[in-house]
Amino acid sequence: MIEKLSKHFSHNNQNIAIQSDTETLCYAQLTKLVNGLVIQWRQQGLKPNDIIAVELENSLDFILCYLAALWGGYTIVPVNSELPDRDKEYIIDITKPKLHIKAAPSRTTSEINISPVISKTYLIAFTSGTTSKPKGICHHINSLLTSAEEFNEATGINQTCRMIHCLPMGYMAGFLNTILCPLLTGGCVVICPQFNALTALTFWKSAIQLSGNTLWLTPTMLMLLNRLGASQETKAWINDNISNTFVGTAPLPLAVKNKFEQIFGVNCYESYGMTEILFISTNSKYTKEKKGSVGKLLANNTVRISPISTTLDENDEGLIYIKSNTIYTQIITDEELSENNMSALFETGDIGKVDEDGYLYITGRKKDIIISGGKNLSVRAIEETIYNIKGVQEVAVIGEHNELWGEIAVAFIVSNNPIDKQQVIKHCEHHLIKEAVPKKFISISALPKSSTGKIQKQLLKEKLTDGVL
Repeated sequence: MIEKLSKHFSHNNQNIAIQSDTETLCYAQLTKLVNGLVIQWRQQGLKPNDIIAVELENSLDFILCYLAALWGGYTIVPVNSELPDRDKEYIIDITKPKLHIKAAPSRTTSEINISPVISKTYLIAFTSGTTSKPKGICHHINSLLTSAEEFNEATGINQTCRMIHCLPMGYMAGFLNTILCPLLTGGCVVICPQFNALTALTFWKSAIQLSGNTLWLTPTMLMLLNRLGASQETKAWINDNISNTFVGTAPLPLAVKNKFEQIFGVNCYESYGMTEILFISTNSKYTKEKKGSVGKLLANNTVRISPISTTLDENDEGLIYIKSNTIYTQIITDEELSENNMSALFETGDIGKVDEDGYLYITGRKKDIIISGGKNLSVRAIEETIYNIKGVQEVAVIGEHNELWGEIAVAFIVSNNPIDKQQVIKHCEHHLIKEAVPKKFISISALPKSSTGKIQKQLLKEKLTDGVL
């Protein structure tokens, strides 16, 4: 598998591999820089399987570190520079790297042709820690390459891909989705400013200047781009140049997807994956569009739906278990190091179903189920309903303890204008069963999110419990 990646890294390949607003590198130039960094680390005394932590902003240098770790046989620990100091310290403490890179390493080139050295663990990717301390998910390079290849084949990513990279490079999606996938096919990584509320204002300008043709976005990014809109000239460019718009890392509300497609005139292809298993399923231009589906299962994944004794079973829904040959090898925490049993089923924590054509549907999270009046309620179904109300920008629903009902649904709403509570209640009553209609509606200026755009519902629960909201 590694040969499929390394064949592009030769001293005579002049195809563009990396491009930013300040520099352009072909594969031949990139190869020499990678070789130079491997030699530099060897001269510093690093040996194969040694751990290297990389804490950098999105940059060519971060990509060089990823590739040099692969070529040198090292284990790389990407550290998101936007994490709180306590989380950074925690990651460094439990991984104990031999080298901790906080500034761009000096660039040197080498004509020596270094072949990749396969290490026991190539990548330790830490989860965002939205509900607990971050977990270190260990992966072998073969799992990452297999997952990337299957995603590329399912979606048609090839050497013509110019992947617009605006996700945090310190997380799995910022490596697997937007670096490894395009480089595996001989495509190009187009480094744009990391997406945030400020850079969103110039997002399309950067994409146009760098001639990107493939997008990888999160639902939060779509929401913000929807609000900002675009000029007719920009929309025309998007229609002429963007061949794929992939969306993942968090559930994509149907209303958000529909609005993006309506505004910008391109289809959004939602995928489903986890740091522990990598890509699981995806939509693409080659699959049928099925409302609410996260796409067809990729070839290496098999799914088992385990029924749960709730009203959710009525639609053949249940807990999703995955068996995959791209699953993690170990999970590291400060309490234990757990080995993975490759033959075992992995509980995703998601609830959903698979239809007769092999399309997967995610309808909720096990931890998000609200038990009210003896009935189990899907949080996602409630959120999807509220998203369809005009003026609602974002919504998060959580369960609050209630002496009479056990739990009640509480909806936090971000909106353009003050929400008419009676209008919201009437809308919910029309689309939801009685128990699922939220008993509280709280207007909030912004929802707390991790750096990858995932809503931190635990923080909302804590504020609600503490009486802050």
